[in-house]
Amino acid sequence: MILFACAALAAALGHSFRVGVQAAVWTALLGTLVVFVIGLPEAQHWYRIGARLIFDGERGYAIGRNLDGFIWGLVVLPFWWLPFGVIGAAVGNAWQRRPDAA
Repeated sequence: MILFACAALAAALGHSFRVGVQAAVWTALLGTLVVFVIGLPEAQHWYRIGARLIFDGERGYAIGRNLDGFIWGLVVLPFWWLPFGVIGAAVGNAWQRRPDAA
């Protein structure tokens, strides 16, 4: 939802679909890094509490298994989130171009 809103707002304020897509790309990349930075220590914390992995809930080696999942997340999450940003950029661009009702 944040990616959609950022892209729509950037496209509307920047008067360009391209500006909205650029905002979506940057938001997706930075958001993925935030998920990695916050999620990996949280995964270790979950493992210490219940000896379970954060992604699938199975027992395993904490760092090796969780790190593998988060590295895959670094690759997959931006591509998973970008369609929402592109749709947001299109909505923001269309919203900015609508004729005034006055």
